Amino acid sequence: SNDTDWYKFDSAEDQNLKIIFSHDGNGDETSKYWTVSVYESDGTTLITSENIYGQATETSIQENFKKGTYYIKVTNYPYYHLSDEYSLTVSDKVTETKLGDVDGDGLITSADALQVLQMVVGTTELNYTGDVDGDGQITSADALQILNYVVGNISSF
Repeated sequence: SNDTDWYKFDSAEDQNLKIIFSHDGNGDETSKYWTVSVYESDGTTLITSENIYGQATETSIQENFKKGTYYIKVTNYPYYHLSDEYSLTVSDKVTETKLGDVDGDGLITSADALQVLQMVVGTTELNYTGDVDGDGQITSADALQILNYVVGNISSF
């Protein structure tokens, strides 16, 4: 059976927060071993990250949180794990990045679109600054929008 842990945190004000999840790893990179989900106080899912694989890894989720109470659910799949140890941190030490600036270099370029495509196929960790169409998912449509922005076909996301 799955092992699930729940955590509660309060955002004292509207603010940008970073949730950092890391584990020791084990296993290969072909299967999903961990999920981290963030829920609003009414139970609505705000974010789910399912790309946390068995190799030693750290994943961060950065999001604007309104003032209120939130819950984080961490689920592992012990059938595949040798270790179920992990760390979870909620931090307000967040670097602001522009929507579409996936690599965080301060510019929106074709390199950002490439990183989005790498996220789509699972070779790069998810970064929600790549969700330029705002649908809550990282898809090739986001990469296309970034490229359209780069060549001047659109002026904003």
